Amino acid sequence: MDDLQQVLLAKRSVLRAALNKDVEFLRNAPDTEDESALCAAQMETNELSRIDAALSKMQDGSYGLCEDCGKRIPKARLEALPHATRCLSCQLVSEGEQPLDDGPNWERLAKVEDEE
Repeated sequence: MDDLQQVLLAKRSVLRAALNKDVEFLRNAPDTEDESALCAAQMETNELSRIDAALSKMQDGSYGLCEDCGKRIPKARLEALPHATRCLSCQLVSEGEQPLDDGPNWERLAKVEDEE
């Protein structure tokens, strides 16, 4: 988990710097409606919230557990998306897609990676 925590902390630092630049730009150009800077600031704020939530979960011990089914999120998914809050099947369902019924055994994969 320490590697993932470092990834999240680094990403948070980069996002905070980008957000500060966007906010400064928007402050200095109040007459100009720059929709792209505003959209970027909103996306950065949303991602920062997800990263902060993931870091909080690391502190309270609930990091890596799917918020819908309670199962462990596979390490490979967390490495790809460290602030993931759902396993892939639950994420698909939340997006209106079919769950992964016939796919790989993600729990087995999570156990193997946890043993390493």
